[in-house]
Amino acid sequence: MRALALLAALAAGGCLRDTQFHCGLDSDCTLTGETGGRCEPDGFCSFPDSNCVTGRHYSDHSGNLSNFCVAPPGDGGFEGNQNCSPAFQPLAGTSGHLYQLFATASDFLTQRGTCAVQGPAAYLAIPDDASELQALMTLSAAPQIWVGFTDEVAEGQFLTVRGDPPLFLPFAPGQPDDAPPGEDCVSALSNGQIEDDRCDLTFPMVCECEP
Repeated sequence: MRALALLAALAAGGCLRDTQFHCGLDSDCTLTGETGGRCEPDGFCSFPDSNCVTGRHYSDHSGNLSNFCVAPPGDGGFEGNQNCSPAFQPLAGTSGHLYQLFATASDFLTQRGTCAVQGPAAYLAIPDDASELQALMTLSAAPQIWVGFTDEVAEGQFLTVRGDPPLFLPFAPGQPDDAPPGEDCVSALSNGQIEDDRCDLTFPMVCECEP
């Protein structure tokens, strides 16, 4: 019987060039240190992941779906839905992109990672103008949320989580101030402004996806 554990071992030893693995049974999906393996209808293995809407992510031997969340039933997969799960929905005041609220507060790094596994084109929301920022705040119904800007690479030089120069940085008066011990991440406020904050603070967030 083929097993994912065997494939992983061979790949680690340099014996295989193609590490894509197709399962036939749940019992094919075994990985050291992971339990609850399941063979999905598309023939790839998945494992439990609380960061995913469906509670599962694909294994790292699942081709271009590797390590992304399993799409909800009936959507045909991210490829069939142009990279965005049905959990992402249009948002009034925005144009073209889709959004999903994660109301549980967590630190910036965790929230950024949660967005990254939702699909190949998903990321921590990047407001490009005042209308989009207000739409994000309305969706969240929270006084403060994380948004996709940081100056982690170079102090004072803010980039989006996709590595691009921001189109819109409506900092509140006196911001950014990089208050000790350092503030490299950015949150949005209910008044339509943003501020730099410590990355270990916890806020809700919205993920954005490009269909």
